[in-house]
Amino acid sequence: FKKKFELIDNIFSIFCSQEIINFLKILVLNQNLIDYENIFNDFISLYNEKKHVLNGIIYSTVLLTSKDIRILEKKISLQKKCNVKLINKIDYSLICGIKIIIDNENYEYSIASKINVIKDKVKELLN
Repeated sequence: FKKKFELIDNIFSIFCSQEIINFLKILVLNQNLIDYENIFNDFISLYNEKKHVLNGIIYSTVLLTSKDIRILEKKISLQKKCNVKLINKIDYSLICGIKIIIDNENYEYSIASKINVIKDKVKELLN
């Protein structure tokens, strides 16, 4: 296993934390690489829970700059009292604005959401 561990260190030390490297070594040691994806997802969930990290997706009509994403992460982290990490994805249905989904909570700040609110109010008035 020594050569395998050295290989893991050489390849992954550039872009992975020591926790991830140790995790990979445990997988190799226990020969669990076949079910790697499920084990890795479980590990990430447990790690995020212990470190108070929430992952979310921020949808926008254009790619946001990393600076904009960091600003939003900081603001939401303060509100949620944990560390929020956001991934930006494109959603052309928003028309304009953003939608953020974190921990099954949906925050939408877009023209499309405002149009939907107006539509619902008009439907209420007509019924």
